[in-house]
Amino acid sequence: MPFSYIAIRVSLESLLAPGDNLDISIGLGILEQNRAKLALELPPEIPRSPGGSKVNLLMELAAPFSMTKRDIAPLLEELRRRDQIPCSDLVGRIFISYMKDHSFVHGVALGFFEEE
Repeated sequence: MPFSYIAIRVSLESLLAPGDNLDISIGLGILEQNRAKLALELPPEIPRSPGGSKVNLLMELAAPFSMTKRDIAPLLEELRRRDQIPCSDLVGRIFISYMKDHSFVHGVALGFFEEE
């Protein structure tokens, strides 16, 4: 599908749970302006993320689906610094995949929306 990307989501429940593991899901994402340009009607079951100002962490990961809280520690620290408690899933995208030192790695942007 034109204008689409691989969306990645980390569940709020796994962020708040004890331990280092994260519940990660992926899907196909499209920005609202591109959805409108294509006149694409999406069923209501498809989760939507709000727009707005977002604080992102850019990472290079060999296994993005095995991401842990240690991997996103700088993002979690920024939440604490802002005195924010996660109130929704973290959302982002896998924006590039390439070979590095004979192995695939993936560029991942993951973040939270700033409070107004």
